[in-house]
Amino acid sequence: CNFAVRRHLRLNQIFREKVRSVFDEAAFLAQMNPELRTMVIMQTHGKGTLPTCPALCALESEMRGSFSVIIQRLRPYAFSHGDIIFCPQLGFQRECVFLSRGSVSCKKKVRWLSEPETNEDFVQQSGGTDLHRSQQRTPIVSIRENVYTAGDVIGEVLLLTPNWVDFELKVEVRCTAPLVQGFGFSRNDLLDLQASYPQVTGKLKKYLLGTYHKHFNDWIGVT
Repeated sequence: CNFAVRRHLRLNQIFREKVRSVFDEAAFLAQMNPELRTMVIMQTHGKGTLPTCPALCALESEMRGSFSVIIQRLRPYAFSHGDIIFCPQLGFQRECVFLSRGSVSCKKKVRWLSEPETNEDFVQQSGGTDLHRSQQRTPIVSIRENVYTAGDVIGEVLLLTPNWVDFELKVEVRCTAPLVQGFGFSRNDLLDLQASYPQVTGKLKKYLLGTYHKHFNDWIGVT
């Protein structure tokens, strides 16, 4: 367990140092005028980060300078094979990940009909044994596995669902490549962006809504 944590921290730190400066970038950029700030960010991140995120490429092509205000709010994430990005056990998450490298699987978690709370309850109710437990439970949803690769956005449903809506996450997103990298963008980041740049936020939402409605029922259940 300790080794897994150290490995995860190391991957994140290496990726962060690759795409971020050791200095306080936000403080430096805040002192520049908008035109200079856009030029500096495009020179720094335009060739490395932007091409790996088609959603941000499309946004930049429609509205020049939008990438420069979004990139400051993105958090570099790095994972290895088998690491979990989203799952119901991790709690209440409201963020998406712009996947820039690797692949992940998204699998719907199975729920069981009238599952006994304990092994003893099962034996008393069915007269069976633990060996037969998996055979006598009835799944009420099927397993469907989707694969996301570099360039995809995962978790847009969690990002765009309003704060006042309580929901349960119904899927598990797990890394299937040796190295997976991406950029996290939370709902707080979205609201902060909306307060300062409503037009950029509107364009970003419009792009993400293309898959939001498609994935809504598969990803979450409203409580």
